[in-house]
Amino acid sequence: MKRISTVSLLALLWLGAVGAARAAELSRTVITSDHLNFDYERMIATFEGNVSIEDPDVRMTADRMLMFFEGTNQVRSVTATGNVHFWQDDRSATCKRAIYVSRSGEVILTGEAKLTQGRDSVAGDEITVHLYDNSMKVTPARLVIFAEKGKSRSLPFDAKPKSNRATP
Repeated sequence: MKRISTVSLLALLWLGAVGAARAAELSRTVITSDHLNFDYERMIATFEGNVSIEDPDVRMTADRMLMFFEGTNQVRSVTATGNVHFWQDDRSATCKRAIYVSRSGEVILTGEAKLTQGRDSVAGDEITVHLYDNSMKVTPARLVIFAEKGKSRSLPFDAKPKSNRATP
C-alpha cells in the first residue's frame, strides 16, 4: 500500500492539493486499471486501460501510467499517457501526456495541455510546472483571466497548497 500512496503524490503535488506533511495524514488512495504489471527487477509498475486514481484530495484518469521506483520504493518518476485528466477542488488539468520527475519537482504536460482554475485557464503545446519554486513555463501560451470587479487578485494556478498559504 505504501507504493500506491507515494505514487498518488504526483497528482497531489502538481495540483497543489497538500504538502508532504498533510499527505501522510490522508486516508487511503486507490489506483485501479484494467491491467497492472510490476517488474520487480527494473522497479516499474505499468497500469493499462481505464487508469484511475481516487484520493480524498485529487482524482486522476489516464489510458496508461508507468511508475518508476527507486530501490527504496520511493517514486522516481511517473508518466501518464492518453486522455490524462486531473481534478482537485475548482482546478483541473488535461493533456495527452504528463510526466512527473521527483528529483527536479517538475511536471511536464504535453499535447493540448490545459490548466483550469474556476473560469481562468492557461493552455499550450507544453506546460512545465516547477513545484519547488512555484512557477510554470507554457509554450506557446494562451492565458485567459476573468477579472472580478472591485477585487484585488493574484494570478491563477498557485502551485502551493491552499493549507500552506499565509492568511492576511
